Amino acid sequence: HFIKTVFPCSRIIFNNRLDAEAQRESAFFKKYAEVAELRAKNKESERLGLLYPQTSYLLPLEDLTAKGFSDLVRWLGFSDCSGTFATPTRRATQRSPAT
Repeated sequence: HFIKTVFPCSRIIFNNRLDAEAQRESAFFKKYAEVAELRAKNKESERLGLLYPQTSYLLPLEDLTAKGFSDLVRWLGFSDCSGTFATPTRRATQRSPAT
């Protein structure tokens, strides 16, 4: 467990999708030839998150909501942080072509 050895005080947020087929279609995960391979990677992240519950946080894309962000902020230790968290839409996150 390289990260915990090199960075023993680190906090890790594992972010994936519950729908591995949709995750496979994203630009970042196109390198995975098989959905099964991606599911295995996701399971490994889940396993590590459960192995280190005090320093690891599992946050699937489907939970990126105001409540999900609020739970994450509390887990990070911010008790005085409040507000509305907006998640970007697909359109808002797409880059426009260079001109």
